[in-house]
This record gives sequence, C-alpha cells and structure tokens, in this order.
Amino acid sequence: MSKFIYLIPLLLIQYTATAQNIESENYDWDEKPSFEVIDTDTAETVGLKKYIIREFIVDETGLFEYVVEHTAMLLNSDNAIERYNKVTLPFDVSTEVIATKARVISPEGEIKELDQSDILTAEDEETGDSYQYFAFEGIKTGSIVEYFYALRTYPTYQGTRVFLQYTFPVKDITFDLYAPSYLIFDFKSYNGLSEVELDTLYSENGASHWFVHEDYVPATPDEELADINANRKALIYKLDRNEANGLKEISSYGGFSEDIYGFMFTDLEKSDCKKIAKYVKKLNIDDELDDAKKIRLLEDHLKDNIHVVQLYDPQLNKVDFILDNNFTSEKGFTRFFANCLKELDINFQIVLTSDRTTLPFDPDFEGATFLREYLFYFPGIKQYTAPTYLISRLGYPPYEFTDNYGLFIKEVTLGDYQTGIGKIKFIDPIPYKDNFDKLVVDVTFDESNPDKMHLKIDHTVGGYYAMNIQPILHLLEEKDAQELKEGLIDFINEDFEVENLEMMNGEMNLFGIEPLQAKGEVETDAMIEKAGKKYLFKIGELIGPQMEMYQEKKRVLPVSTAYGHHYDRTITFTIPDGYSVEGLEKLVIDNQKSVGENDDIDFYFVSSYKQEGNKVTVSIEEYYTQHYIDPEDYEKYRSVINCAADFNKITLVLVAN
Repeated sequence: MSKFIYLIPLLLIQYTATAQNIESENYDWDEKPSFEVIDTDTAETVGLKKYIIREFIVDETGLFEYVVEHTAMLLNSDNAIERYNKVTLPFDVSTEVIATKARVISPEGEIKELDQSDILTAEDEETGDSYQYFAFEGIKTGSIVEYFYALRTYPTYQGTRVFLQYTFPVKDITFDLYAPSYLIFDFKSYNGLSEVELDTLYSENGASHWFVHEDYVPATPDEELADINANRKALIYKLDRNEANGLKEISSYGGFSEDIYGFMFTDLEKSDCKKIAKYVKKLNIDDELDDAKKIRLLEDHLKDNIHVVQLYDPQLNKVDFILDNNFTSEKGFTRFFANCLKELDINFQIVLTSDRTTLPFDPDFEGATFLREYLFYFPGIKQYTAPTYLISRLGYPPYEFTDNYGLFIKEVTLGDYQTGIGKIKFIDPIPYKDNFDKLVVDVTFDESNPDKMHLKIDHTVGGYYAMNIQPILHLLEEKDAQELKEGLIDFINEDFEVENLEMMNGEMNLFGIEPLQAKGEVETDAMIEKAGKKYLFKIGELIGPQMEMYQEKKRVLPVSTAYGHHYDRTITFTIPDGYSVEGLEKLVIDNQKSVGENDDIDFYFVSSYKQEGNKVTVSIEEYYTQHYIDPEDYEKYRSVINCAADFNKITLVLVAN
C-alpha cells in the first residue's frame, strides 16, 4: 500500500535543450521476428524476450519519463493460452500512450497483428476504475504472443523497483535506463540479479545509459510458505544527484524526514491545532493515566468513530472536513491521530516502513519505495501501533511491518524551529510467547455405549491470534459476530453444533491486555467409530486440522510464516467402564530443533500422556520462535511442523474387557 511519496520540485532539474529522448518515443519491434525456439523450451510458458526501458527527459515543461515494455512469450499449453490471451495495460489518466502493438506468431510462422479494435476497455468491479487490455484470439499451442507499449508519464525517480523474474522462465531479459548525462542514478540488484552497469561507450545527445542483461532467468520457484515477490530478482533505481546544479542526495531520507514532519505538524493552521485540542479535551482522558492507557483510549475512540476511505482527495485531509464528516483518507487519519497524540503530550516517533512479505526494507539503500507503511513508535513503553489499520492496536502492529527495518522520524528543536530527523532502526517482532493458542478439551463418553462423546471445549487465544476478532467484534452484525465466536470452537470440526457458547474478554478495549476466551459444548460422534467390538477414538482430530509439508525437491526459497507462535493443548478423557485403551504410546512425540548459532530450541513439538486410573490426560506443547526459516533449515522446520499433522492422525482403540 503506497502512502505519501514526496517528489522534489521539478524546478530543481536544470533544463538542457540537447537532452532529448533518443530511444523510447520511436520504439518499434522488428517487422520479421526471429525468436529461437528449441526442443528444451517445454515449460507451459517460456519468455523469449523481455525488454524494459525507462528514459528520463527534460524539456521546457520539466522532467518526465518514457516507459517501454516489450514482451514475447511462447505458449505451450491450453493453460498458458488461457492465462495470457488477455494482457492488461498499465494506463491511467496521467499517462500519455505513445504506441501499443501486439501480434500472434503461429507455430507455422504466420503473423497476425492486432489492430486498435483489439485493444478493449473494461471496468474493475471492485474499484470502478477502467483499464485497457489486449484481447488475443485464435492462439494455438506453440504460438508466440508478442506485444509492447510505450508511454509518457509522470516521473518516479526516488526509488522504483523493477521485477526481472516471473512465474515462467525468460531466455532474454534486458533493462535499460537513459537520462541526461548530468542526472546521476544509483541502482541496486536483489536476489541474485546481475548488477546494473554504466555503458561507458554510450554517448548520444548528451545522455547516459545504464543497463543490465541476463541471457536466462529461471521461473520464480513455486513453493508454499514463501514470500514470492520479496524473493524475485529485481532492481531498484533512484536519482542520486544533479551535476548541473550541484544538488546531491536527492533521494536520501533526510529530505523525506523533513517533508513528512512538515506535513504532519507544521503545515497545520493554528486554528486546526485549536480544533484538535478541543476535540481531545472532550474525550476526558485523565491526565493521571500512564501513556499506554492514554494511547489505548485515544486509539479505540478514533478507530471506532472516524472511518478511513481509500481516496486521495486533498479535501479529506482537512481538519474541518474530518470533524464534520467523521471520515477521512489514510493520509488525513494519520495526521489527525498524530496531532491528537501530541495534544496529549505523549512522546512518539513516526515510522515509515514496508511490508516485509513483499518488499523487505533495505537499511543500506535509501529510496521512497521502502517508505510505504506508517507506524507510531512510543519509546517510553517500547511499543508500536499502526494508525490506519482498524484491527491494529497498541503493541500489535501488523506483523508484516515487524522484523523489518524502518525510518524513525524524531522531532528536534533548533532554536524556534522544529523539524524531523530520520534514523534507520530495526522493528523487533512480537515475541512468540505473546501469540498463543491454548486449547483444553474434556471428553466424556456416552455411559451406555461409547459411540458418542460429549466435549467441553475451552479455547483461549492472545496476540495476533485475537487480532482479527477483539478489535472489531462490536462492529459486526449479530450473525457475523456469532460465526466468529463459534469459529473458536468449531475450528476443530466444521460440523460441530456448539451449545452453551460463552465468550470472555471480547471487548475492543481488551485486545492486547486480556486474552480472548471461548467456551462451548458439543455432542458428536465425529471422532468415534465402531469396529466390531472395538471403538476407534480419533483423538488426534481434537486439535483441529493441521498443515502438512511435504516437498520432494530441495527447498529453494526461505520459509516465511506470519509470526512466531505458541500452542498449548490439553485433552482429558476417562476410559469407559468395561473398556481398556490401546495405542497410548503413540501419543508420545518429542521433536525439538535449534537453528542458528545458539543452542536455544526454535522449533518444538512435544506431546505426552499421564494415566491415573481410568483418567488419561494428554499434553501437547508446540512453538516456533522464528517466522523466517532459511532453506538450509527447512528440513528441521518441516520435521517439527509435520509432528502436528502426525498427531492429528493418531487413533486410540477402546477394547471391551
């Protein structure tokens, strides 16, 4: 989710008449394509060409950017044809379309070029935005689909990511960037992509040329529990300096920090500050409360009463509009929230970071592309919250923003002048023990015949496990709220009919303070099956369905789960009179693994049982301290997580004496 990106004024770019576009405006393909298809090109889709150009041009109107993307794909299956017979084009109202072309090359070499009537327009049902797309028809297996577009658009140059790896292999992939020679760009490659080079032999119309080329890039591995976009080969480019006017560090975080602080605080009118002060005063937040309680009261009130909409109209950011309408944009809500905190005299810092599952924050390469998500950090209590995320509350920012770096902007005073200074710091993840799931199941068999069971289920969750329920339960319709409550019990088996359902600590203001607890009772025969004179007791199913991880090939990408977490499960049952139980030894599992340099246990699954007379108590503890697992540690992780799946399959046998 891209937030506030600040562009340097175009007046800082010196106009040079000789720096004219030389590559992009007249781009065209070869009239006679010459793609080489060989016997080993057997994947469903094979990229035969991917060519990307970014060209920056300065004229009397300022700085603008040309974008060219040229793609050719060999389609070797009906699935591939269905996937790529429609190609969406990235046009919007701020984009001028210079050229679009598309054609299909049959296996026999026949060429059919699409005309403008084949470029169709549709509307996104969710957003209402219109978009254009190529509509290819008559594609046969073994055909080549080729297209390109050239656009003139508003420039992005303070940190832009370009992917150069896809879901299919590409045999020829090139990225070129052209710019006036006095504009110096900086680049960084990720995930094994070759480094971008300066073409020292290139000199035309006073321009510079940077490039990267790969003869072959394999498809991104398709693996479960992997952050695909975070691991794709990609590069990020940014404008670093303008040698024509001596401007340096154009994309550095120093300027961003000052701009963001200015927007948040100094750009407000005095009358706006007075209105915010009046608003906060009406909340009657006791001055004697500690900061954590003040923050929680303010956050609960704001998120419950002011609604955030996905619009970018500047009108929505104004204090008067927010107070009159009780809704605003993400940008407006963040600023309003920040000034309310300041009015309460709470020490905090503004943090900008990224979603680590798609774009981990690079602490060594400054660029706007990493400044996508907002947090507030409270150094006095060492906790975070995410201002615009409804379900986030103090102490529990979205997990995707943690275990990541961020730009921390601190207020400083220089005489009578206040501004923000940024520093890159690490955002610690929430400890695994704080994300817990505790399950207690008491099983009573039918007295006359153990073909039915009565279950008393007590389920308690805390941390991120409660995040999707506690903060929003009061906002839901009664039916939806009831389904959420029942889900805390019937997650074990979707056919459960829950009786005597109770929920404790379901209030919004208790999230992060008290765990969410649900109790219920179930009559079921789902886990008991008669086999002659015996009964099969599927005790393992009482912990609910479990994920199984099996992978024949060697793991390539790191495993990425949401967060570290901890499970604690207890199952008790009394062996019915006249019966004995077989198979208790299967309940004993012990698998503990360490990763890294220390000897601490990182992946843990231990189950055991204790029998006292006819009463059997089964205890299961499982935890994962790490959410990110390197490929070399994958087998350790897999062996532990599959223990839960193995336990899930355990069946005991009740035998008549």
